[in-house]
Amino acid sequence: QLLVNISHSVAKLWFLIPAIPMGMFIFVKLLRKFNYGRIGWDLFLLQIPIVGNLVEKNCLARTTRTLGTLVSSGVPILEALTITRETAGNGMFERLFSKVAEGIREGET
Repeated sequence: QLLVNISHSVAKLWFLIPAIPMGMFIFVKLLRKFNYGRIGWDLFLLQIPIVGNLVEKNCLARTTRTLGTLVSSGVPILEALTITRETAGNGMFERLFSKVAEGIREGET
């Protein structure tokens, strides 16, 4: 009986099957337009077991390559960190690079 009830519900509400994933996609796109929404989404991605490792490694590879190229080209470290922050592609990494740059600017170790 349960299976029959589920079948009838799905037959009546078939339009919700594609609407729910589309609604979630639109919600995430709108959420990422705001700074805290983007940081929250990026933090969520980093906490997913397999995806988080891939995102973290991708961001680290991109940022270390950029920072290394800029520093070896003679760009001052604060300017290099600012440029590297913009290439991170992840709100959490951008926030961390901002903190590092601020710490260097204030003379912290």
